[in-house]
Amino acid sequence: MSCKKVIGPWGVIAINSGIVISTLGAWLAWTLLSGETLLILAKDEVLPKVFGKQNEHGAPENALIFGDILQTFFLISLYFMEDSYKYAYTIATSAIFIVHLLVGLDQIKYSYEHEEYGNLLIGIGVIVPQIGALLMFRYWQALGLFVLYLPGLALYAYARKEHGKRLEIKEKVVIVLSVLAGIEIISMAFF
Repeated sequence: MSCKKVIGPWGVIAINSGIVISTLGAWLAWTLLSGETLLILAKDEVLPKVFGKQNEHGAPENALIFGDILQTFFLISLYFMEDSYKYAYTIATSAIFIVHLLVGLDQIKYSYEHEEYGNLLIGIGVIVPQIGALLMFRYWQALGLFVLYLPGLALYAYARKEHGKRLEIKEKVVIVLSVLAGIEIISMAFF
């Protein structure tokens, strides 16, 4: 039975209109969120100053252009994937696990330093499932995440230099390990 028979012609128009409005809203939010995030990171000296440049209307000009280029690259890459939906959700869910793990670790560090042991347990409660999820990933998927983070690490290192700050030892270790993981995943893909 077709959708038109069930909900009628006006129902089809209403549903299609809702899909168009939802898609346009998501696209607008996707664009604005990435630009605003890059602007804030530039102001906090985590990214180079170029991302903090605003036009006469206060819009983060370079951040929006850079974010749009990355989004376009990602969307074009979906075209060349055999199972693009699976590729997209795998990258999205894999990347968020790393972020949640780092947030949990930061919660543990902060709670320990401020002797807030109840919050320390919350941090442990956050990282345990994240570690479990990361262990369930395939080896190449976990390494692939490091490849995705490499451009951001390079921008971070450049921003530190631009603002007259030096990279700490632990930051250098993360960058070196990420580069090694990137080399490993690239060698697995081509050799």
